[in-house]
Amino acid sequence: MLQIEHKLLEAIESIKYALDQSSILVITDEKGVITYANEKFCEISKYREEELLGSTHQMINSGYHKQDFFKEMWTTIRKGDIWEGCIRNRAKDGSFFWVDTIIVPFPKGSPNPISYVSIRRDITKQKEIERQIYELAYYDPLTHLRNRRGFHEYIEQEIENARHEQSMFATIFIDLDRFKLVNDTLGHKVGDGLLEAIACRMNERLDSKLTTMFRIGGDEFTVVWSNIQSIEDVKATAAKILHIFEEPFDIKGYQISITPSLGVSIYPTHGEDSESLLRRADTAMYYAKESGENHYEIYTEEMENDFVNRTTLEQELRIALKSNKLQLYYQPKINIQNKKMVGVEALLRWNHPEWGFIPPDKFIPIAENSGFIIPLGEWVIRTACKQNKEWQNEGYAPFIMSINLSTLQFKQQNLVEMVADALRESDLDAKWIEIEITESVLINYGSEVIDKLNQLKAMGVHISIDDFGTGYSSFNHIKNLPIDIVKIDRSFVSELPNSNDEAIVKAIISMAQALNLKVLAEGIETEKQWSFLHQEGCQEGQGFLFSKPLPSEEIEKLLHRNN
Repeated sequence: MLQIEHKLLEAIESIKYALDQSSILVITDEKGVITYANEKFCEISKYREEELLGSTHQMINSGYHKQDFFKEMWTTIRKGDIWEGCIRNRAKDGSFFWVDTIIVPFPKGSPNPISYVSIRRDITKQKEIERQIYELAYYDPLTHLRNRRGFHEYIEQEIENARHEQSMFATIFIDLDRFKLVNDTLGHKVGDGLLEAIACRMNERLDSKLTTMFRIGGDEFTVVWSNIQSIEDVKATAAKILHIFEEPFDIKGYQISITPSLGVSIYPTHGEDSESLLRRADTAMYYAKESGENHYEIYTEEMENDFVNRTTLEQELRIALKSNKLQLYYQPKINIQNKKMVGVEALLRWNHPEWGFIPPDKFIPIAENSGFIIPLGEWVIRTACKQNKEWQNEGYAPFIMSINLSTLQFKQQNLVEMVADALRESDLDAKWIEIEITESVLINYGSEVIDKLNQLKAMGVHISIDDFGTGYSSFNHIKNLPIDIVKIDRSFVSELPNSNDEAIVKAIISMAQALNLKVLAEGIETEKQWSFLHQEGCQEGQGFLFSKPLPSEEIEKLLHRNN
């Protein structure tokens, strides 16, 4: 035995010098006690040689590796086999270092080695580069939350845990309401600061033991809530997230109030993979936003079916526009005093070859939510202008054609240029078209809309406020707007006369007269309604009492009789 030990020491001494020049070298006895540590090991561990000798590697254990890692290592080398692996250690000053390690037992192959030689290579820089690459791939650089890829990686592990423990977890999809408005008005630096502040506040106020937060893109976040016990847990958590946003965020001197819309999916009820859970939480969020923002919804199968139907309808609508299968109908506007036609309102109609006529209130919201209202609205403007000019060319007396514009159209940078182009293209004078907007457009995008309205007004285009009385515009606000006509919403006309709405209608007519504006009443269906409006001095009206919306050829018959 002594002879073996002597030969071993001779062999070690013969290679020690060479290894000392190129590698980190540590020798331990059969119990793992350090009997030799070269200068390179002292440098990387920041311990002096006398501190290391007689100690074990426990003094540099970083706690990073699990017990099974070291158990497997000792099982290998105690059998006399060579072990290879990467180990993360802690230096004396608390810093961490990585070493690529080979442990060779002596005698090699012996079931009872008496010594172990550890030959190590410092790979700390390599590991740092790997960490940086991983963070770039799996983390958001702005908020330092895990990103979409990190979300999917985390969810797959969470699914494994939930299967093993037979538990549930929730995925909460968070979309910020009107975040784009912050970016557009205050700039991207403020927008980025807001995203950072939101991530920070949510991390502070949500239980880190139960929740993990992600930024999956733009103004979209997700929260994974682990080990939920009931649907009530989910509702309470969603309500808590909404509550977190009640306090404004102080960003670069701006007090910014913003609300979220939340959608929730639950594993395994709503999906058994990360894609399904995220998609269904997103679907639920979409319905929450439709419910009025600052709201949450939990996914249901009905949402998915409805979403598929909407998507199908949107695709069919795109096909219809491309293949020229849409058409405009025109509802006459009547002079209340003599019941003669004085104009028309252009209304979009869609007669699907299989589904028949599809109501506008079914496909217009889909077009608005998808952004397809932009090309759709442009087609309406160009077609309406062209049709009005054609009627003039056929010898009919000129009249005003009114066209509805949506909120999204007013967000177009080139809206005014597009209207001007449509007028030039059709050779129609601007005074023969009227742009209709709703009060909600003014409220949500006030200055942006008013600027475009002023430009349109300067061209000679007439401006009207549709559905007046249903929003929140004050009379003081109205007097400063570049408008020509106020349209009384049909909800105030339907019960006339002898209703509480009489006072409202009278007030609107009086206000308009005082401001030198025309008044048009919508939804006139009975002679009694017409008689009341006639008596109160309302100038124009629309409704089934006079005519329903008609295709162009039917309008021509009315124009012929009118002439």
